[in-house]
Amino acid sequence: LGSIALANITFAEVTEAGGLGQAYSRGHFDGIFGLGFPSLAVDGIDPPFSIMVAQKLVTQPVFAFYLGTHDGMDGELLLGGVNEDHYEGDMTWTPVLQQDYWTIGVDALLIDTDPFLGEHKAIVDSGTSVFAGPLDAVSILAGALSATPSRYGALYLVPCNETQNLLDITFIISGRSFVVRPEDYILDIGLPDKCLFAFLSIEIPPPRGPLWILGDTFMRRYYTVFDYGNKRIGLAKAAQAKGRNQPAAGSESEEIME
Repeated sequence: LGSIALANITFAEVTEAGGLGQAYSRGHFDGIFGLGFPSLAVDGIDPPFSIMVAQKLVTQPVFAFYLGTHDGMDGELLLGGVNEDHYEGDMTWTPVLQQDYWTIGVDALLIDTDPFLGEHKAIVDSGTSVFAGPLDAVSILAGALSATPSRYGALYLVPCNETQNLLDITFIISGRSFVVRPEDYILDIGLPDKCLFAFLSIEIPPPRGPLWILGDTFMRRYYTVFDYGNKRIGLAKAAQAKGRNQPAAGSESEEIME
């Protein structure tokens, strides 16, 4: 993997991918590289990064994502370090609450400056193209930002020309504000006059849930460091982060185009 040679790796062979739906049939990927904690792995198989750490193949027990910009700059997954060229300002560190998904605490969610949601838990997940949250909360959030349900109940649409009239959404994490602007959370999906509101309804039951997911739409704006050794996540403004956003190939949002 890059310059890293992993020994004694177990692969899962997939013989039927129909259950992945449009994410697989329209996506441009050949497999899944799991970066969750070992407790989440199927059949107790060690995930690749934990093997890298155990085999001392990385300098530091961290990995970091830079998802690039919309003007052609490539993204980067750095295994074993942090690339300071890809972020601006200070790094904010927040502890991982559960060692399965990379779950952190969010102090509050604001619409503009108005409180919308108090303390809650969220997964920071590069494998999810958009934001996701509990059905009732996302429905209220969508209504507050002029988004209307699509014929797929979990997805909402907004007139593309309304982007400039919408409000910022702010996540308060470890006392710091992480602002997501309309050009970040309104996605161009190629529909006439309609754009995707990048908040998907999803129910994660107890004991892990309820949870929100901060996916690629969030991570594109904020450089994200996953500190496996210290069980924490670092967030800083990504260098040259800008919109208009587009969902990753194979994302759930593509299903509304059928």
